[in-house]
Amino acid sequence: MQKLVDLISSPEFYNFQQTLAESWYSKLVSGYKMGKREEEIVNMLVNAVNAIQNSGNSLYFGGMQVNVAAKFIHGNISQVKYKDFSGKEHQCELGDMVIIGAVAENRKLIFQRICFIQNKKGRNNKTAIAWGIDATQLFLLKHFPMLTGVSGILKGYGPMKFSNASGCLGGYGLLHSPGEMVFASAPLVDYWKAGRKSIGSKDMNLSPAHHCSHCGLGIAPLYFCKAWRSCLLLSLPYCHNRALFGNTIFARNVYEFITAWTHLSIGEILCCDGKIFNDEACKLATYMINSVLPGSIDESFDGVSANGFPEEMPGDDNAGMGVFVYLINYQ
Repeated sequence: MQKLVDLISSPEFYNFQQTLAESWYSKLVSGYKMGKREEEIVNMLVNAVNAIQNSGNSLYFGGMQVNVAAKFIHGNISQVKYKDFSGKEHQCELGDMVIIGAVAENRKLIFQRICFIQNKKGRNNKTAIAWGIDATQLFLLKHFPMLTGVSGILKGYGPMKFSNASGCLGGYGLLHSPGEMVFASAPLVDYWKAGRKSIGSKDMNLSPAHHCSHCGLGIAPLYFCKAWRSCLLLSLPYCHNRALFGNTIFARNVYEFITAWTHLSIGEILCCDGKIFNDEACKLATYMINSVLPGSIDESFDGVSANGFPEEMPGDDNAGMGVFVYLINYQ
């Protein structure tokens, strides 16, 4: 734990975060200037992340290797089907971006979390920005009921149930001109939407800590996380993006989002202190990590196996989902 605190407090780590944020800003601005669609902008972000990784700028600090890498997957949109609370079946896209944060020691998974994100380009008017939100997908990203893969990465897989104790397994990347991104958890977006067809920038004026009921991480992480329990408890009430192992539900800009992601504060916790809370989601996340950073995580320990997934995720340059992996590996 102390090594991680020393890491995120170091000037080297700050420079790493700054470089990553600047690369995202650059691609968002370019994407907007060229009129790119959301999935095309995600692909540009994938290239930006990999340019950092391939440049040899990986961070080594105190016996830890910090990697950030990405991959654009599947040609068909990753569609899933589920039943709502009334029993009616729906089908929609899972998302166009997956954010994973993880810690491993000698390739053994210690900590892991994941967030499925749907990006939306905003419509600018004279006084505000508006983002259209599909009710069917919002229900999925907020509640994550039992679901079955129809196409894309989860095709033929399921039925499966992912836990969402944090309320942040699903979220939105709200893009706007000239090249910015707001991150918000699905429950928070649902609060802003209030039954309407869209949300606006004016809805974000209140602090999310005052109107979010999903600041907790659930009892399982608090029970099992021995060395990290005190840090988790300290960060829970605030919902801010600078806490290590916090639970960030809102980031007003790219830099805040990058800070939260690299502080391991984005998404649902799947593994903590080596204890796995959701086998299905942990299996999927581990598979994605090893597809992006081959051989990074040992899949032989209890609860995690990539069985059931193809050997490699298919790639496509025009449509699909971007998988972004941030991994701290103790040597």
